Amino acid sequence: MATCDNSNISVLKTANLRFVTWNVRGIMSSASSLGKLLEAHDIDVAFITEHKLFEHSKTFMSSINYNYKDITYCDPDYDIYSNISCGKGGVSILYKTTLEFSVRIMDELANERLIGIELACHDNTNIFAFCIYMPSSNYSNDTYIDNINNLQAVCNTYSEKGTVVFLGDMNGEIIPFTNSKFCSLRCYHLVICQVE
Repeated sequence: MATCDNSNISVLKTANLRFVTWNVRGIMSSASSLGKLLEAHDIDVAFITEHKLFEHSKTFMSSINYNYKDITYCDPDYDIYSNISCGKGGVSILYKTTLEFSVRIMDELANERLIGIELACHDNTNIFAFCIYMPSSNYSNDTYIDNINNLQAVCNTYSEKGTVVFLGDMNGEIIPFTNSKFCSLRCYHLVICQVE
């Protein structure tokens, strides 16, 4: 995995595919940079978290680069008529329209925290790639653990059918450098999920 200058961006090349994941923290101010990143690194699939779009404005994702299709889910809990200028959270996948692989949108799993695509490769193998946005520290440990358990179930289901890749914002620390019981608990569940 090659990491770019920005600590929130990682580029991964696998199976002749280039993936990028970016926790944009608001796509409206990052759209130009994302468009340049897609072109400069010839990205096949981009996994975007925390775009902060409302449901009525999610079509904005398809305007970032017309050579890409998008799958975008927004947080349904925000009222567009409130004084808030943007939504919260949300996940999006942008994939090239010229991909040589068959792409299936996995609508059966989609929500504001998890979306996925199945890529059918030429050698009859499948890659199941998921964009995830885990609950932040504003949510309870139980909510976080429920989401980890959901990811484990998804991994168990699809790993029998191909390679499973999770990309996105885990909102947790793998190495518990902090004295915070909250971070240590998240670290424990992240590591357990990876080991099993």
